[in-house]
Amino acid sequence: MIKMVESDWKFKILEGLPATGDLPIQFSATGMGMHSEGLVSKFWSESSNESWIGNFQRGLNLFDHAVQHPNLVDIIIVAGGDVYIVNPERRTLQDNFGGDFETITAVPDQSLYIFGTSIAFEAVGPKGRTWRSARIALDGIRSLNLEGSDLTGEAYNQDDQWIPFSLDVVSGEFTGGADIWW
Repeated sequence: MIKMVESDWKFKILEGLPATGDLPIQFSATGMGMHSEGLVSKFWSESSNESWIGNFQRGLNLFDHAVQHPNLVDIIIVAGGDVYIVNPERRTLQDNFGGDFETITAVPDQSLYIFGTSIAFEAVGPKGRTWRSARIALDGIRSLNLEGSDLTGEAYNQDDQWIPFSLDVVSGEFTGGADIWW
């Protein structure tokens, strides 16, 4: 059994690339834009006195966020809706997915983060991605609220209506939402 030890690596989103210092480590979902400024983040370890800068190319929207991964070792960076999971000590990409995530909901009781697009959800737990929901909405999700192990909200449907839904954060199964028939 591998025991996970909480990392002492810290992180923060910067306003832009620093004018001096080492070149940033480039991260891109497609390999494109590797020399354009994306979401710039600084990583540092208080115990080893090491630090580095990461430049994460953005996805399809303006949603940026950074959180400690539930495994307590990696860091999750959301750059323009694109999710990057990085190991700050090794300075390596562990996983990359998405491109159009608009929300992130923490579920501390389950050690999960739920990422939401305008049509569906995906969960990340201590071992990585755990589930991806089926399509809940035609094109829009709003009014998210975590109630125990259920994420509730409203999904936009093809009749221009907002329909309530309830998503089980453990399984990714849901009730309600838009009746997508195709």
